[in-house]
Amino acid sequence: MPNQALIDAIYRYPVKGLSPQRLDRVTLSPGQTLPADRLYAIENGPSGFDPAAPAYFPKQRFLMLMRYERLAALVAETSWQENQKLVGRQVEVLVADGEGRKDETTRRMSGRARDNRLVHFTPGTTAPRPGDVVTTSVSRAAPHYLIADGEPAAVRRTRGGDAWEARQRAAAGADGSAGRAGAGPAVLLGMPASRSSA
Repeated sequence: MPNQALIDAIYRYPVKGLSPQRLDRVTLSPGQTLPADRLYAIENGPSGFDPAAPAYFPKQRFLMLMRYERLAALVAETSWQENQKLVGRQVEVLVADGEGRKDETTRRMSGRARDNRLVHFTPGTTAPRPGDVVTTSVSRAAPHYLIADGEPAAVRRTRGGDAWEARQRAAAGADGSAGRAGAGPAVLLGMPASRSSA
């Protein structure tokens, strides 16, 4: 795709300098930032912020995970402990397209649980599509994701899965290929395309 950009993922930081939230979709407004991005910040001592005259301040004046290793370790430890509580429990997962970077290598698929936790699961013989909902049991936990290696208990086919399948068929029909494996649809950013006069 010459002269086109592809957005692989969009993240926002509700609290400046802390953990991001991945967005499945977002509506943008011209001249505006991502909605709810950097709404809050935790001052690291007096920052000089004046509510009457808000202005940009560099993140070094605020608390941030990359600077405070103990805080980052605490966040990871707390997340891991909370995720451990889900081992052995069933979760519903909205299957995503391209959410797991290693899905092809590990032969897993990925998606988000109802509470937005990232779940990597083995599809087994169920063949879910991105957009479908899978019920599966968590077998292992890590600080930032859950793993479910058993056969899913159920797959609920959805209109979202139908739409994904239709896009794949349309892409295969348009360019003769099967689409980009493991990647979401291209998002055009209004980049100018090269046009030949031939």
